[in-house]
Amino acid sequence: MQKLMTYVETLKPRYSVVVAIRPTGWEHSSDQGQGLENLASKQCGNVYMYGIPYSEHSSFNELKRFVQFIQPKKIIPTVNVGNPNSRRQMEKYFQEWQEKARQKDIGSLLRKQL
Repeated sequence: MQKLMTYVETLKPRYSVVVAIRPTGWEHSSDQGQGLENLASKQCGNVYMYGIPYSEHSSFNELKRFVQFIQPKKIIPTVNVGNPNSRRQMEKYFQEWQEKARQKDIGSLLRKQL
């Protein structure tokens, strides 16, 4: 968290808070419940870190929903990137998922305004 706190300082005055997402398989316990409302942040200064239940063994659809929900600015794949063709395919998936999430957000916004 110290590195993130230092990073926040380099973003001032434009940004004063960092929200960090830490995907990990160690966040979920059965007594917490499975809903997103049960996620809690850990705060250190102006850094809020959320542990999100995740596993490299997640299904393709679970990863897709995660990306569409979080809508990250950058994705760094760690699996299936051994050659240029597979890297391009992974990038294509990520772009499609992110585009669908943006379209859904725009559709929701338009429906609320009508």
